[in-house]
Amino acid sequence: SPYRTLLIPGAISLLEELKGLYKMHIITNGFEEVQHIKLRESGLDKYFEKVITSEAAGAKKPDLQIFDFALSKTGALIEDSIMIGDDLNTDIQGAINARMKSIYFNPAKKSHNYRVWAEVDSLSLIKNILL
Repeated sequence: SPYRTLLIPGAISLLEELKGLYKMHIITNGFEEVQHIKLRESGLDKYFEKVITSEAAGAKKPDLQIFDFALSKTGALIEDSIMIGDDLNTDIQGAINARMKSIYFNPAKKSHNYRVWAEVDSLSLIKNILL
């Protein structure tokens, strides 16, 4: 449900620390309306400038097209961008396809063979990488 607003521990404090230092956007394999409700209901909308949906992009992660669409919509440069995600098949493979740095959020410490730029098992560790 778009009205489920349970956040991962440390999400808000991480966003508070990154806000102002980074322009943050969301790339999601979701529908426009649902994503905006989710962000508003969880209080996350104030942290993100653009929400790039697969509906608007006409492609889903890990397709390169959604990353190209996101870059053109945000004006971001690939070499200045970092994808943070918890799904190897969509977020991390998508970043690899786009030649974008990625941080894999892996709280279950699943083993894998993906070539990630960085990997963390708690959100607070992202601060060590980005700050």
